[in-house]
Amino acid sequence: MQVAPLTVTRWLLFLSTAGLMVLSRTTVARRFIRMSSLSTSTPFSPLGTPKPSIVHQYLDAQQVKERTIIVGDVHGCYDELKELLIKCSYNKQNCTLIFVGDLVNKGPYSVETIQFARNEGAYCVRGNHDDSMLAHVLKFRRDASFELPKWYEYVKDLTEDDIEWVKELPYTLSIPSLNAVVVHAGLVPGLRLEEQKPGDMCYMRNFLPSKSGLIASAKGDEGHPWASMWSTHDTSNVRVFFGHDAKRELQLYDRAIGLDTGCCYGKKLTAYILPDNQLVSVPAKRVYEEIKKKEIS
Repeated sequence: MQVAPLTVTRWLLFLSTAGLMVLSRTTVARRFIRMSSLSTSTPFSPLGTPKPSIVHQYLDAQQVKERTIIVGDVHGCYDELKELLIKCSYNKQNCTLIFVGDLVNKGPYSVETIQFARNEGAYCVRGNHDDSMLAHVLKFRRDASFELPKWYEYVKDLTEDDIEWVKELPYTLSIPSLNAVVVHAGLVPGLRLEEQKPGDMCYMRNFLPSKSGLIASAKGDEGHPWASMWSTHDTSNVRVFFGHDAKRELQLYDRAIGLDTGCCYGKKLTAYILPDNQLVSVPAKRVYEEIKKKEIS
């Protein structure tokens, strides 16, 4: 016997017999349209932004050029970025350019930084500020009544290609030929990349002591820096490059290197060059935002 499809109306009638509230077909249709317009994919990050097509990207040896330049958190400090790349002798033809995330916010040139990275064919992992910007711009573009905070006014100048590029930023970038992985905030040792939580990869700073194992924490004043424990708990032998933790500035641990040196706070913008293992920095031109006393994001 052929079973008729379970239409919206039949389903609602079924719910009615179960004593549940019945919605009219018009209401259901309106809600379906509203839900469809809000998101074209399942929320993935803590802020509800969509999952990128590739969460964990891999570069094979053919995609890696002679020199690889990994740049710390730029935060819209585009002038310093240009100076840093000149100091690194960056050349698009023989250099692979990678960013550890947080291209935007705090500094004055978020749009220019995104467009430069995109036009250069650079690689970048998603940072918490990139994710926050994405959440705001997506909400603004689907709801004309949404009032953008003043520090996100710049998103009005982003093109559709810019937004799509940020949407597709992976959470990690692995380079097996260099035995390296890039992530914005950190990784939990003992877990495969596919098992890492989006929130941890974007926000973590420390590990908290626990009988059940290591617990990632976004707070920097409890527990121990996750990077200081990476080499003693990880068995992959991979070297991790990350940002996010400007309060600690440059972090040089065994197989974990933190490159957020607080350029937007008037300190430095830093890059690490492989395979030469060379550190290069330039000073900030000015203080773009004052350091928060409790925490730096």
